[in-house]
Amino acid sequence: SKLEVGTKHKYCVQAGASPAYMADLRYPSSDLSASSNNACSTHTIKWEASIHGEITTEPNAGRLPIEDVNVAYSLLDKNMVPVNCKGCSGTTSTTAGGMFEISFNVDNVALYGS
Repeated sequence: SKLEVGTKHKYCVQAGASPAYMADLRYPSSDLSASSNNACSTHTIKWEASIHGEITTEPNAGRLPIEDVNVAYSLLDKNMVPVNCKGCSGTTSTTAGGMFEISFNVDNVALYGS
């Protein structure tokens, strides 16, 4: 993608109708059209990723799923130092099937491109 983490983009929408679409039949010669004002919002591009994992016993032990394993995670910067931001680290536990999921949708200067 050409979107860089940390950049801001402004998005605007406007609704509109022309007489050909919603003509007022009471006034056949009317050439009025209607539209709304712009509705705009600024959006900051965030770093987003997800990890889907599974914890099991070793293959020679049957590769059985292990429930209630505590999985700790932390995003690291380019110097391998934990990034200090909301959602950049945490813990989760495996399900009865040994599965876990970690999702990131974060904005921190340490995650911005060069």
